[in-house]
Amino acid sequence: MNDSSILIESLKAQPHADWAALSCELPKASFICFQTDENIKLKSYLQMLARIESVNSGKISYLDNIKLGYLDETINLVSVLSGFNNLILAANYHQLNSPEFILQQAEELLVDFNCLAIKDSLPAFMSAFEQRLLLILRALMLSPDILFIAKPFHGLDYCDYSRLHDCLVKLVTERNISLVCCDYEPEFIEKNTNMMIHYQQQTFKITS
Repeated sequence: MNDSSILIESLKAQPHADWAALSCELPKASFICFQTDENIKLKSYLQMLARIESVNSGKISYLDNIKLGYLDETINLVSVLSGFNNLILAANYHQLNSPEFILQQAEELLVDFNCLAIKDSLPAFMSAFEQRLLLILRALMLSPDILFIAKPFHGLDYCDYSRLHDCLVKLVTERNISLVCCDYEPEFIEKNTNMMIHYQQQTFKITS
């Protein structure tokens, strides 16, 4: 892929046979939202783009050395680890940086997203919002260029929705991470979307 402004290019890609083919380009530092009123598992398309699920047919190209992040409602924190140890878990496992750098990066994220209060807490003593935010921060520890989040507001009340909304906006506007979501609140779409990928009648229509 030669265009450095495009992170991922999908050309007639399908996660499953007989499903609609997806052709799109996902740019840097953008909100990209998948939407449908029909009974189709959009999460499978996010998983396909994030290399969680294999491509059944078609082709997906990625910018060289791209880093991908993925979250959905089935991914949880480790119940016996504190907030801080949950945060550094994946970074330590992948050994992407020195232990000292990882500790410093974790501290900076907790400060930047105003969640130092949960540093020493176990997940059972965190609110639903705090757990969701910590999962997102754990993904940020791996410095993704693009973060896929299925059902980002799942199980949150309106107050928590507003708080998480502001955090997600920050990822794009301040950290230049592309954010790809499905199954979200309509208000989130209206305020933030740079690209809409709408599925209807076996076809994806893209608007920006």
